[in-house]
Amino acid sequence: MQIQLSTTLAVVIILQFLCSWACTPNERRALLSLKAGLTDRRGRLASWEGNGDCCTWKGIRCAQRYNVTHVTELNLRNPNPHLLLRRPNGKLLALTDDSWDLSGTISLLLFSGVKYLEYLDLSCNNFHHSMIPDQLGDLLGLKYLNLSNAGFSGAIPNQMSNLSSLRTLDLSCSFLVDDKSSISVNLSTYKIIHDYPYSYVSSGLLLSHGLLWLERLTELRFLALNGVDLSIASSAKGKD
Repeated sequence: MQIQLSTTLAVVIILQFLCSWACTPNERRALLSLKAGLTDRRGRLASWEGNGDCCTWKGIRCAQRYNVTHVTELNLRNPNPHLLLRRPNGKLLALTDDSWDLSGTISLLLFSGVKYLEYLDLSCNNFHHSMIPDQLGDLLGLKYLNLSNAGFSGAIPNQMSNLSSLRTLDLSCSFLVDDKSSISVNLSTYKIIHDYPYSYVSSGLLLSHGLLWLERLTELRFLALNGVDLSIASSAKGKD
C-alpha cells in the first residue's frame, strides 16, 4: 500500500512538473488565432495544432516567468527569403519563388495573449502592405523586434514608444539585389565592369510622421530603418 501511494505521489509530482513547463491556454489560443489568419503554403506552422504544449511548436520558445511558463520568443522569419536579380534591361528576375512566405492578417489576439514575449521576428514574409498594428505597443517586454522586408506599409504607430525595453529594432523595407543593369566593358581587356553591382528594391512603404516614438527607446543598441520614409519626420523636427 505504501509503495502504491509513493508511486502515485511520484506520478502526480511529475505531471505537475510537466504542466508547469507548458504554455498557458491563453497563449495557445493566441498562437492558433495567428495561424488561422495566415496563408502557409509550405506548412511551416504544421506543428501548431491541437491542445498540445505550444512551447514545442516550431518557432516558439518558452521560459519561466514568475514560476509560470510563458511564450517568450516567436521566430517566424522566412527561412528562404526572395533572391532577386536586376537584369541588364533593368527588370527584376526572381531567382527563388515566394512559396515560403507567410502572408495574410496578423490576429490582434496575439498581442493580448502573449504578454511575456521578448523576441518577435516576422521578417521576410509578405503581409501585403498592411499596417503595423497599434497593439504591438502592448508587448512591453519586447527586447528584439524584426519586421524587416515583410511587406508592411503606412505610418509607424506612435505606440512603438511603449517598447522601452527594445535593444534591437529592424523595420527596414528595402533590400539589396545583384544589379546587372549598369555595366561597361574595358575595350583593352574586354573585361566587364560592374559600375553599381548592387541596388535597392523596395519591399514596403513605411513612413514616420515624427521621431518622438524613437527618442523614447532609450535601451536601443541596434536600429535599421533602411527604406523607411523619414522625410516628414525630418521636416517636423526642423520646425521644432
